[in-house]
Amino acid sequence: FLSSDICSSADDRLATSIVLKWEEIIEKERAGNVTEIPTHCAMITEVANDLADTRQELRIIMANQRKNERLYMILTTVFGTLTAGLIALLATILVRRALQTEPTDRRDGTINQSK
Repeated sequence: FLSSDICSSADDRLATSIVLKWEEIIEKERAGNVTEIPTHCAMITEVANDLADTRQELRIIMANQRKNERLYMILTTVFGTLTAGLIALLATILVRRALQTEPTDRRDGTINQSK
């Protein structure tokens, strides 16, 4: 029994299904030692599962990044507006104080009398 006898042909591998008959598996006369041929199917399945998990994690990370970018834009706009409002308020306070302050004599702090 040669390994080529148990391999699918190219046409069989491209088909969506292969029909096996019991006699092909059980009733065939066999002799000799059994040698397991590694197919690496388990490793390929594990890699495929890891890839699917990694894709899902990447989708979550990208979704979070988009949320963070939107939040950053909102916070930037809010803080910019608050900063502009505070500057306007500070300017108004400084102008009012400047208009309310009367000149004083520097030596004794008394108000100068205008002539």
